[in-house]
Amino acid sequence: PEGLISLYPSVDYFNSYLESFFVDRMYYQNKYHSAVPNPYFWAGNEVDSFAVWLFNYGSKCTRTQYWSRNITEESFSNSPHGTPGNEDYGAMASWLMFTSLGLYPQAGTTNYLIGSPRVSTASMELKHLHSSSTLNIMTYNNSKTNVYVEKLLVNGKEHTSTIIDRRVLVDKRGCTLEFFMTNIEKSGLC
Repeated sequence: PEGLISLYPSVDYFNSYLESFFVDRMYYQNKYHSAVPNPYFWAGNEVDSFAVWLFNYGSKCTRTQYWSRNITEESFSNSPHGTPGNEDYGAMASWLMFTSLGLYPQAGTTNYLIGSPRVSTASMELKHLHSSSTLNIMTYNNSKTNVYVEKLLVNGKEHTSTIIDRRVLVDKRGCTLEFFMTNIEKSGLC
């Protein structure tokens, strides 16, 4: 991501270009919903899966929070055709699951990127070689309009980065993420 951003004249220019990638798709989204590919972001195309997380590497992590929540709400549903594009062995479902938890794994790294959780609570048992641990996610003041992460506590301590390392999430003692949400576009993560 840092190499991609360095190809642009500035971080602000990169953020602006990335924002237009999502805004310009709205014509197609409004006309065809998520059923048809378009030349901008399309939730049904795996090559676009990481695009929304790139704001976390620029200077506008709130845009990752806004767009990740927006995409889960408008492009996915519990209807028979509720998954955009071709499911391809669970690629769309896993994107939705991770994004709904407010976390997304960056392939080839131990980084998980932070977005806007759609869930109010979630608890997952994580299996280790000879034991297991629990990852708990709690979201306060969560709603369709409160999409910005005002503050994130990791095991009771404030976290101030858009990235969290896998080792923290899978700690054998367990991990609790507490997201405090707001409708004001500001975040303690960026």
